Amino acid sequence: MPRLRRLTPSDAADLALVESAAWRTAYADLLPRRALDRMTPSALERRWSLRLQKKGELRWGIRLGSRLVGYSTAGFCRDRDMERGFAAEIFELYIHPRLQGRGLGKELMAQAWADLERHGFRWGVVWVLEANDAARRFYERRGLHHDGERRRLVHGGERVMTVRYCRALNRLDPFAEESAAEQEP
Repeated sequence: MPRLRRLTPSDAADLALVESAAWRTAYADLLPRRALDRMTPSALERRWSLRLQKKGELRWGIRLGSRLVGYSTAGFCRDRDMERGFAAEIFELYIHPRLQGRGLGKELMAQAWADLERHGFRWGVVWVLEANDAARRFYERRGLHHDGERRRLVHGGERVMTVRYCRALNRLDPFAEESAAEQEP
């Protein structure tokens, strides 16, 4: 049975392995090879070791047995058009590619949204590469919708387009029912 828990600094090596494998698989045809080549477990472990020392993010890991196989990070939405404290953002959500399709990402995402809602956020967003059809379908099946926002990022010297997906988090939000109604066929 999968086990969710908060990430700790001792998870840096496992996080690096998951992130490296996930990026090399998910973005193989979407990002420049040189960007993916830099995503080595050793480089990522150093970055995670430093990052896990800092506060300011909600971080969850999912384990199968004793092994960390996925993670999510979230916090205040960084978008200028979103009011600070109203909107939250899932910055990352990755499952090791060999274990995708087993419901682990769904479970991890549900935990992240629930945690963000407990912290008082009412709206949630996720940015995804526009060309990443698999990720977009994953978010759409979880009730998120593309709100029309787009922005360019630079990865490995190449510009890529990202799109924003969003959803209501708190059912006390008066707009939650309107947002859900728009999603119904």
